[in-house]
Amino acid sequence: MLYTQNMNKNLKNFLQGYLNVEVAHDDMNEVVATLRTMTPEFRQDLKEAFADLLAKKYLTVNDYFELTLYAFDSEGLMYDYLSKVYAFLYEGLEHQPYLPD
Repeated sequence: MLYTQNMNKNLKNFLQGYLNVEVAHDDMNEVVATLRTMTPEFRQDLKEAFADLLAKKYLTVNDYFELTLYAFDSEGLMYDYLSKVYAFLYEGLEHQPYLPD
């Protein structure tokens, strides 16, 4: 909970809004399209905050559950998924990542 209170607001809202358990299996191409409508400053801030999260790995599975209501079995699985989401959004990963069943 400590990290989610202090994390980047745009990243926190992104995780809650677009990666929560209710919508995480939806077409992520729509998320990409939505991001393109945001200001360049917002997009850059989100990208940097997301990259920082992946580099520092400060979010726990409990924090992620608090934000998204999805419970990963391990932080390794969680960060693997988040890395794929980042790659899909920013690096041209061809296929959308999905939450593990």
